[in-house]
Amino acid sequence: MIKCRLLFFLVFLFLILTGCSSANEVFQESNDKNSSSNKPKDTDNEEFGIGLGFSDETSVDDTQTIHKFQQGYNYTPEVLVENNFPETFNYRLFFFLDYKQIKVTKNKKESSYINLKLGPKKSEKFHVNLPHVKEGLHDLVVIAIRDPDNYLEKAQYVDSMEISLSRRVALLVGDKSNIPADIKFNTINSNIPVNDDVYTEPFISLTEKSANAESLIPYKNIQKSRLNMGASAANKKIAIIAFSNTKQIPVNNPFIIVRKKGDFNFVLTNKHYLENKKQNLYTTVIEDPYTTDVKKLNLFNVKLTNLISIEK
Repeated sequence: MIKCRLLFFLVFLFLILTGCSSANEVFQESNDKNSSSNKPKDTDNEEFGIGLGFSDETSVDDTQTIHKFQQGYNYTPEVLVENNFPETFNYRLFFFLDYKQIKVTKNKKESSYINLKLGPKKSEKFHVNLPHVKEGLHDLVVIAIRDPDNYLEKAQYVDSMEISLSRRVALLVGDKSNIPADIKFNTINSNIPVNDDVYTEPFISLTEKSANAESLIPYKNIQKSRLNMGASAANKKIAIIAFSNTKQIPVNNPFIIVRKKGDFNFVLTNKHYLENKKQNLYTTVIEDPYTTDVKKLNLFNVKLTNLISIEK
């Protein structure tokens, strides 16, 4: 199993004062010294990582985890992406509102994702326009993928922190901002008890009892793919997002509630949702959907599996 790596991959928060706004921007960064084949050359003694900031003047406090505004407000948050590597890399940003991929507008161009090319140690800051957000409580998840069209040629473990970073914001819209979307949670029973401080990080296996994290999966075996993970508490609510290089992929259980603390797995999706071509599969687990608890929103409980490539 892949256990929680709290001491191995540290994520740092920086509160950066924005020069032309009264809002503070929360900047999230992934740092790593020991990457795999996706690691840039000649960087054994150098720290590197991805930086992702997401802010708006409607934030209720300095954490930038809750944005509150009235229905009809022109919501144009600012995004900051940093390439803290000594090489040029492509990045692709995905936006999920209420756990569904949405189109956003950057520089008057609407798209279901945003591509960036950043030089060594370079960054880009820009505003995005989101589609109309209805009254109520909403979850917004932003995920940045580094080198999204680079595929594994052989089976190897590449941790998600090496190739991705995410931000999550609760949107409180209008006078009924305490009412979340009407979601049905499927009940899942954990079958493996865990200790108080150790639980399974998300990974994909091809059999129910396998503890091996897959990284290179033949297209014909997609329908056998099982999402393995752990619930850190009883009655834990979890949302699941899966997507390929460009689009979201339907999953069998997008919203689950786990009645007992422990580990479990289930079949993730069906292969007919994916084209039979070389591509990457990203699976994201989000704990406590639709929470307005700032502490939970600050726990970085948006977790991706390791990099998985699909081969024809």
